[in-house]
Amino acid sequence: MLRITCTGAEAVAASFEAAAAAVTAQKPQWLTQGGEITKTAVAGEITAQGLVETGALLGSGRVFGLGGDGISVGFGQGLEYAQALERGAMPHPIVASRASNLKFYWEKAGMWFLGPSVMHPGNRPYAYARNGAAIASPIVAAMVIGRIRAIFS
Repeated sequence: MLRITCTGAEAVAASFEAAAAAVTAQKPQWLTQGGEITKTAVAGEITAQGLVETGALLGSGRVFGLGGDGISVGFGQGLEYAQALERGAMPHPIVASRASNLKFYWEKAGMWFLGPSVMHPGNRPYAYARNGAAIASPIVAAMVIGRIRAIFS
């Protein structure tokens, strides 16, 4: 039978325990920073795709749901059209609900629209959240790996 003895194992184990405790202590800070990086990347996608003109979408970005296991970053909370921009929308009618008529400047037609309803032509999926998360993921991963290496080195 082969027997291996490691001298100083207690010191190595204590070092790893201290490093693991340091990782755990810094996790909320890392998650918050990762959320901010992701939020910035999604906002960049919204701007790059020209979705700033759709209203409050850009300003709706929030980092929320910070927990022990992860973060949630959201855009469009309370905006009924955010999901249609992310995933696309089929043509559909828009009907006035708070007034008898819709009134808006229709830039493509170069005129004001006034009427009880209008047929929205639909839109392609912009995937601003998915694209932003894909841009941010390697940056966040590199940040976390770098911090773990610094703690364990």
